[in-house]
Amino acid sequence: MKKSFLVVCLLMVVLGVSLVAAAWPFTGKVVDGTEIDDAEFNNCADSDGGVYSEIAGIVTYRGWIGGDKTKEDVCRGSSRVREYYCHETNGRVKSKIVRCASGVCEDGACVSVEPFCNDTDEGVVTNEGVFKNKCQGKKAITYSCDGTEKVETEENCSNRCSQGACAGICVEETDTEDDKDVSGKGTLDGEPFKDECVGTSRVRQYFCSSNGRKLSSVVSCGRNRECVESDEGDYCHDMYASSDISAGLIRQDVLDILNGCQVVEGATVPNGGVANCNAVCNSLGDTCIFAEEVTFDQSTGLDVSNKMSVCGAYYGADGSHGSEDKKLRCLCC
Repeated sequence: MKKSFLVVCLLMVVLGVSLVAAAWPFTGKVVDGTEIDDAEFNNCADSDGGVYSEIAGIVTYRGWIGGDKTKEDVCRGSSRVREYYCHETNGRVKSKIVRCASGVCEDGACVSVEPFCNDTDEGVVTNEGVFKNKCQGKKAITYSCDGTEKVETEENCSNRCSQGACAGICVEETDTEDDKDVSGKGTLDGEPFKDECVGTSRVRQYFCSSNGRKLSSVVSCGRNRECVESDEGDYCHDMYASSDISAGLIRQDVLDILNGCQVVEGATVPNGGVANCNAVCNSLGDTCIFAEEVTFDQSTGLDVSNKMSVCGAYYGADGSHGSEDKKLRCLCC
């Protein structure tokens, strides 16, 4: 009796070890990019040769009743794919869900996409997914975009963090209208904060919500504009604006009014032809607003406004207007 019992136990142990060996390594150990050689199997074949999320594969396997059956890799939602493959030891069809590195799944495979980043009220949306501002204890973690790049910013809150932003007694001292061209600063529980440049052409504007949270948004300064650092709060400014230049197009009052325009210096055309500001601006997809003739002053090394012109007036690139030092300056909008 005892011998029979021992024999049964030994058989069960052997059977258990065999089952474990047949299943090893377990499905959970298979990762994206795993190659599986199914040539030795007569009951399973994978067209993509393993677990490859960027290839839409088809597994052909032997059904229980007989005859070949197929399983195709399929998207699970918009950002994951279910990868079918042949088990590396027993050739049985298995599957694994893989999250796409690009964040996009189409037609049973992860696809590459051009990187992008868009700001939202709650964070950012990128090609990698949605990133919402969040709290970790008293630390606020916020997301913003720098071009197509996601920027993560951490801030230790003096009071508390609520819905991804520091909260407390928030006071806007300046720029209460949230104007990107105006310096802005304030305090949160007595701690000062100010608007900040993000790169060279955007500004992060801070403001207070009705429930005392310090919030922010990143805005672009616009064409031919830049972000300027200031102790009173960073702000957007015209790149060409200058208070000490009074002649010609390079004037702060002109560019402040015509924000988004561009000044084209020394407008000429190749092969000794002629040019006028209408043609120059049209080639840029803009319209000429103003034109002037300038002369190079060798004593100062600067272009000096010589006389006002009109958008349709021609300038000879060969110096036919009396001096090879003369050229056009165009304001294109």
